[in-house]
Amino acid sequence: MDENNQQQRAEAYVNSLGVQVNPYEFALNFGVTDLENLEAIKHVITLRMSPQHAKSVVLLLQTFISLYEQQIAPISLPKELTQQVTGQEGDNDSDRQN
Repeated sequence: MDENNQQQRAEAYVNSLGVQVNPYEFALNFGVTDLENLEAIKHVITLRMSPQHAKSVVLLLQTFISLYEQQIAPISLPKELTQQVTGQEGDNDSDRQN
């Protein structure tokens, strides 16, 4: 294949994610936290997609995370992070109200 016809593929490490939503798209803002100043985040890339595509990405990630946990090891998250992301105080059934 001719070098001019090959698409360049970007690759980056990220450890920070911000999400913006409107009726027509999701914007995922990926960045890297500065180790010397944890409040500072260096923007790496923004990915924009339709709500339908965002939902399909979530389903795909859920599938691969489940396979990873079955084949390799469970992935644990700090309780504080889980609470921050989900907005729930705890993951205990007794903590949930019906």
